[in-house]
Amino acid sequence: MKFSRSFGEFHEKRMSEGQIEQYNRPSWIPARAWLIFNAWFSSLVICVSASATLRVPINEWWSWASLLLGCALAFVFAIKSRKFAPNRNLVLGGLAATLIILGAVVVVLWGSLIKGEFVSVFPDPWSYSSFASYLRDPLLPAGNGSQLIATFASALMGTRYATAGLLALLSGITGTDTCRSASLFAVMVLAQTGFGTVLLSRALGARTIVSFLAGVFAVTLGWIPEILKIGNWDQFLFLSLSSFVLFRIRLLTFPTSRNSGVFGLGLCMAAALFAYPEGTAISGVIYLPMVVWRLMRGKALLGKTRKLALASGVTILFSIVYLPTFVSFLRHQIAAGSTVLLAKGALGGLLSANWLPAIYCLGAQLPSKALYPLAKLELAVVVLFLGLTLVALKIWWKRRDGILLTFPFFLAVALWQAFLVRYDYGLYKVLTMYWPVMVAAIFVGISRISGAFGLLARPVAVLAFGGLMIAAVTVEVQNFRYAPWRKERKIQPFVELRKLKEISRDTPIRVQTESWFNQMWAVFFLQGYNIEVPNPLLYLKASANEPEKGTTNLNKAVFVLVDKKEPRAIWHNKIFYLLNRSNPVELLGVDAPNSVETVEGEDFLWLDNQFAVLTISSDADRRAFLVIPECWPGNSRPEDKKRTLILETRDETLEIPAEGNLKIPLTLRQGNNFVRLACKEHATTDKLPSGDTRTLLLGLKGFGVRAAD
Repeated sequence: MKFSRSFGEFHEKRMSEGQIEQYNRPSWIPARAWLIFNAWFSSLVICVSASATLRVPINEWWSWASLLLGCALAFVFAIKSRKFAPNRNLVLGGLAATLIILGAVVVVLWGSLIKGEFVSVFPDPWSYSSFASYLRDPLLPAGNGSQLIATFASALMGTRYATAGLLALLSGITGTDTCRSASLFAVMVLAQTGFGTVLLSRALGARTIVSFLAGVFAVTLGWIPEILKIGNWDQFLFLSLSSFVLFRIRLLTFPTSRNSGVFGLGLCMAAALFAYPEGTAISGVIYLPMVVWRLMRGKALLGKTRKLALASGVTILFSIVYLPTFVSFLRHQIAAGSTVLLAKGALGGLLSANWLPAIYCLGAQLPSKALYPLAKLELAVVVLFLGLTLVALKIWWKRRDGILLTFPFFLAVALWQAFLVRYDYGLYKVLTMYWPVMVAAIFVGISRISGAFGLLARPVAVLAFGGLMIAAVTVEVQNFRYAPWRKERKIQPFVELRKLKEISRDTPIRVQTESWFNQMWAVFFLQGYNIEVPNPLLYLKASANEPEKGTTNLNKAVFVLVDKKEPRAIWHNKIFYLLNRSNPVELLGVDAPNSVETVEGEDFLWLDNQFAVLTISSDADRRAFLVIPECWPGNSRPEDKKRTLILETRDETLEIPAEGNLKIPLTLRQGNNFVRLACKEHATTDKLPSGDTRTLLLGLKGFGVRAAD
């Protein structure tokens, strides 16, 4: 893409002379370098996705070949734009801008980069990492428990490949596993998000320094870091590409655009198509009117149309191997989305009375926050954002900017999800597709208001804005505790599981953890080991041969890996304990609406009216006892303390007064047995003083099972 000498000159074709004056200074934003980075990164996305589509293993050799290919392509782009390079006096400024964006990325990823934590503790990153392992070494699924990941991952063929492919590629280059390569993946995607937001904000009318602040904001606040923590990494990757697609489309309609820029747009669109078919469809609906407007307005319609057609041809050329999968997968997702509303309620604040602050993702989007009125600080920040957005809309209207045409289409799709479907998670998807423009609008508004001040008053405006940004950070940090995806977990205890080969040799290891997180990541890091998972949880359920029955013929000659303290352990770390044999009767796991907690060093479970299922293994037909030392009445029924425990087994249903120390006899058969527990009484309030949104009727502390003999 041919660049004018100053970045601001891109606006000259569309602005009056008075508007040009504030933009015609040379810019220290390294637009060319960032566009080259985007072309390089897009080429990597295309390479790994095409490889996965063609079922070519992404091994170490292939990873280095892809990296070299991407670097060669970036070098060609650099040579093409060399004669349009900026003034050398601006190079240091561009380098500083890049380093500051990268510094913001490091701040966001401090836990994973410096402290050795998981990038995200939600389930989907396990899925991406497992799929990436499969793309590196596609083993044939087998009945043995050690192949659970291969079985799970093979079912993902025919879906999306970009994120898993990048994890596999980065794993091969760095020589680490596909879990820890997620940190480098997040660095690259966040950096691209920051670069793209700066360029898009600048193109939409923000001043240079203000557009740079927009990039820092996009990386550190709002939906982008939240999507990363939620674990929707395909969506995260797509959004980093979408800002560049929008920016490149705007450049495409200028007479100075060149074939290298057209080719770069085609690469970026192909990468976005690979990354997230659903996002491609939603964004197509929202942004197509802007594209049509850019083509129709002004002169040279035929030339602009030819360039767009050429870019579209490049997109099709590089994604043609994936297009059949794209169509079939997108059709499947649309059909599934109309029948099964996955993750409904996860972001319930978007459909609450606090919907306006919720759309800016400062904390009100969480279900628990929907119960409370807004804090004054939070309300002030949201009112500021809304006011700045209205200023930006006014500017775009005066300039007849086609970006305005995207707003009604975005609004229509968002209202469809919010009012007709009543689907908060669907609204979240639509909202994030428009997030780059929402961020740009805030900073275009800031640019316009700061321009109204005199030179001496501008620092005051900047300081005021800085104070409000600190307020936004404060609001978001205060709300972190309400988001389950904001927990911190260390990777090292899971990596240490690979030492167990020295102990177990070829003897099977039975994974009997109570936490789904511990179980799934233990299975991931024990790839290649002979393992058994008698009670598969969450995503592993789909990989088990009989997810409802579990393993009925358990091998007695096994080591047992558990995630609660055991004094007879022969090996342990901060999370796991390895036993050299199993007990005659053991509680393998708990599948419950409320997860198992630890209270005063003992297991604790809150019951509601839905059944919690206890999986109990027995080495023979025998009698046993379910022991519950303490029963606590919950605050979801505050008017009385009476509680009745409902217990169901294969043979009987009991109603037991939940008081004192309970010792309930059980008749077990050899293999896995299922005991279902619930509370008979119903909740009379759904708003707890603590803000907890769960239904807490009956608490069981220190529960366990033991043989009668």
